[in-house]
Amino acid sequence: MVAMNIKVFSFGLICAGGLLLTGCVNTIDGRSAVGVPLVKDTMSRRYERPTLELWAAAKDVLKADGALYSEDTLRSTLEASVDT
Repeated sequence: MVAMNIKVFSFGLICAGGLLLTGCVNTIDGRSAVGVPLVKDTMSRRYERPTLELWAAAKDVLKADGALYSEDTLRSTLEASVDT
């Protein structure tokens, strides 16, 4: 009986820790997504090429390596799934 109480208590602590360590974050395109603090999941870089050239290259790479889901030219975002 005591072993079961310890397991239930441990499971409750793990669930509470999981809820406290995750949350929702706003994405660039205005939606919400699950976020984990202290983990970097985005990359921002500056390139010496024009923006339109980079946009076309990024679209080509995402189409070649996966599936391009959406393209928002107003917010300059691409959404894709990359096959690994």
